[in-house]
Amino acid sequence: MTLPYVELQVTSSFSFLRSGSQPDELIFQAKALGYDTIGLTDWNTVAGVIRAHLATLPEHVQSLLDLPEQRAGEEEIRFLALTMLRQPGDLARLHALAAFSAAQGLACVVTGDVLYHDARRHVLQDVVTAIREGCTVDDLGNRRHVHADRHLKAPEEQARLFAAFPDALANTRRIAEACAFSLDDLTYQYPTETERTGESAQDTLTRLVEAALPRRYPAGAPPEVEAQIAHELRLIGSLSYAPYFLTVHTIVRHARSLGSAVRALHLGRAAGAARHRQSFASFI
Repeated sequence: MTLPYVELQVTSSFSFLRSGSQPDELIFQAKALGYDTIGLTDWNTVAGVIRAHLATLPEHVQSLLDLPEQRAGEEEIRFLALTMLRQPGDLARLHALAAFSAAQGLACVVTGDVLYHDARRHVLQDVVTAIREGCTVDDLGNRRHVHADRHLKAPEEQARLFAAFPDALANTRRIAEACAFSLDDLTYQYPTETERTGESAQDTLTRLVEAALPRRYPAGAPPEVEAQIAHELRLIGSLSYAPYFLTVHTIVRHARSLGSAVRALHLGRAAGAARHRQSFASFI
């Protein structure tokens, strides 16, 4: 079932002295409340997204959208956030913001502006706020969030609180679905190290090995050597390691070109398997 609301504004402890909860605590609580997606919107950092991504939420969207409550005169924004502050005149303020956004041709979106995963964390929230402001908790005054209401709420609860703004509620899901990027999409991209256009690194490595065989074995390579080379090439291909071997080949070739004094300086890892594959790279 598609949830009526997606929380898009969640601040974790990775926002220095601004939140009372760790990213994984927020994610676990979101799962317990029935969310399939939330947005982690830390201040000036994405460092917390790694811990959040590793927690047990089926989908995690890191929202990088700017969702502050905009005032008249501010420009270049696609959405205006509607957030319940639990202050006198909340409903009138939200309606005024919605009217302003409509007049400016902007869309509204509901957010909880979450600072901690559980209401009981409001005490810790007061402490970190006092540290940030350089005062005691008693001296925070209006800088303190009096109501313990900045916790992550169930999507059904947010839908009830903002029932007067159905489009702004629906926009939370629209924004979440537009955030298609996942950390799972990130992979290490090693330089191809190929020498010919249209030739893959594996093809280049295979060609260099085949060219080196007559130099190493003028009378013909023994069957066991050919079998071992074929095995090595299959293994390298299955692991997509060919570019690494081509890099080492370039280093070895350059060292040899500098003369006998540096001919033995073939760089590689110390592990047995790495030494074996390093010698294979030196073979070509």
